[in-house]
Amino acid sequence: MNEEHNKKHCFWKYLGLFFATLVGAFLAVYFVTDLAISRMMDPMVAMHRMDREFEKMNKDMMFVKEIPPHHMEGKWRHHKHHNTIDFFRTPDEYKFIIDLKPFNNNPDNIKITTNDSSITLSGEATVDKKHSETFTSFSQTYSLDKDANLEKMTKRKVDNKYIITIPLDDDKD
Repeated sequence: MNEEHNKKHCFWKYLGLFFATLVGAFLAVYFVTDLAISRMMDPMVAMHRMDREFEKMNKDMMFVKEIPPHHMEGKWRHHKHHNTIDFFRTPDEYKFIIDLKPFNNNPDNIKITTNDSSITLSGEATVDKKHSETFTSFSQTYSLDKDANLEKMTKRKVDNKYIITIPLDDDKD
């Protein structure tokens, strides 16, 4: 009788242990799921993620003040050359924005040549990587209006962009 009692006791013990493990696993999954859902639905977490994305966008777009706004599209002419050069003509100036990433972020790799009413922008660079070498080059000539004042041309580097500005004179013939 004692042996039969031990068998019944052992059965109930293992059955209780099984249900306790089952309940513990359910509670662990419930807790983790509830934590994930409440974190996902928390507006502060979403706002923090949005703030990080906005900071990243602002960092990437520091030169946006140099580019005309889209609502002025009718008053500005915009041309693009293979993602290397952005070209804008405003009522007051010409603006060339050259992406320096393919040119080792070095404006010395860009050559600017001017003639009477044209400008030629060219550049080349070689990027050595661990198992490869990339050679990049471009050359583009733009015809400018007669009122473009090439003598007052300014050049400056902003982040990974090289900005060339040529003012337009009202009094030139």
